[in-house]
Amino acid sequence: MKIGISIKAFAALLCLLLSGCAGQDHAVRPGDPIQADFTCHLADGSLVETTLAAVAGDDKAAKSPIFELRDSYRPAKFTVAQTPEALQSRPFDPLEQKIAVDIARRAGELSLDHPTELKLPSQEIENFPPKDRYLTMATHITLPRTREMPLEQFKALYGIKPVKGAPVGQDSNFPGVVQAANDKMVTLYVSAASEGMKVPLGVVLGSVRTLDKKTFEVKMDIHVGQLIKRVGGLPGRVSAVDADTFTVDYGQSFAGETLLCDVTTRPDTAPGQETTATPVNWQEDFDKGLALARQQGKPVVLLLYADWCKYCHQMLEKVIPDPSLDPLRDSFVWLKIDSAKFPEYAERFEQKSFPLTLVLNPDGTEVEKLSGVQNATTLAYKLDSVLTKRKKADQGQ
Repeated sequence: MKIGISIKAFAALLCLLLSGCAGQDHAVRPGDPIQADFTCHLADGSLVETTLAAVAGDDKAAKSPIFELRDSYRPAKFTVAQTPEALQSRPFDPLEQKIAVDIARRAGELSLDHPTELKLPSQEIENFPPKDRYLTMATHITLPRTREMPLEQFKALYGIKPVKGAPVGQDSNFPGVVQAANDKMVTLYVSAASEGMKVPLGVVLGSVRTLDKKTFEVKMDIHVGQLIKRVGGLPGRVSAVDADTFTVDYGQSFAGETLLCDVTTRPDTAPGQETTATPVNWQEDFDKGLALARQQGKPVVLLLYADWCKYCHQMLEKVIPDPSLDPLRDSFVWLKIDSAKFPEYAERFEQKSFPLTLVLNPDGTEVEKLSGVQNATTLAYKLDSVLTKRKKADQGQ
């Protein structure tokens, strides 16, 4: 039996089979309220900006000099304008907003629910006052080895009570030791800023040079044309360098670079509404929390905190309820324990500072350990990685 098919029918079938062939029903139209997720890179593949927390939090991915980790990630929202000229970014819009505006101006090239590749060239920012466009900074600064701070500021910063000789800030740029402490003030000595050490300082890396026992100098590693991290949300490029200062030009939307962006759009089902923090269903009994995890077959996110710890409250009230964690939230049991009141948990999990975030298997064994305050982006990436590993293990990979 022969089966015949017309050219028109064959073309229609081919259009359905090819992922790049979007029908008119999927086209983005003027007036449509849209959500857009995007990930943008430089030509060398290094990440510049994304709306996806798991992408931003991937510490193994190459990051460009102008990448900046944000506290929270969510899709860009806009209504497709009748004409591209109706959309403009302002001089002081941050980088992610400038990218979103450029994508909105190119909405006619997008198809709903289909990924699209866009090249976004940098453009001179209009109406940018020269006094704001150019920023001049010192090429080197001098810092003291010894630093004093109030006791409450120390506890809020490091999450521990000061003990003479105790190391602090080991994961910071300038780790040190407690030199002295009383009921009002704490004295720190910066111990690890050694000769030639590279440290991020402000917008660039700097090289440490010892001046004497009390002070050290950090000299910026800088050259003309260098891409510079954002100030006020904008990336820049070094336009001039002399012995004592360097100048950064913030007058190009993408610091003079062309961005290569992967964009996926979908209808915005709740246009005009701001995304708000999501309440978390906390368990507060360790044994009951693990029992629930075993019953549901889910891993556990355990937060060890203290009432007096400022960063613990930041984790509880801002980071963990952040909407960027919503896609992951139902995949975990959420458990919090005041380990200042119940120190057996601090001892069990070898807690050195507050807060401490752990991911546990339903049997209580440790999977991941994150010391100190996290941001929602890093936490989203770590939790997503845990789920991916569990899925592979279940599939026997």
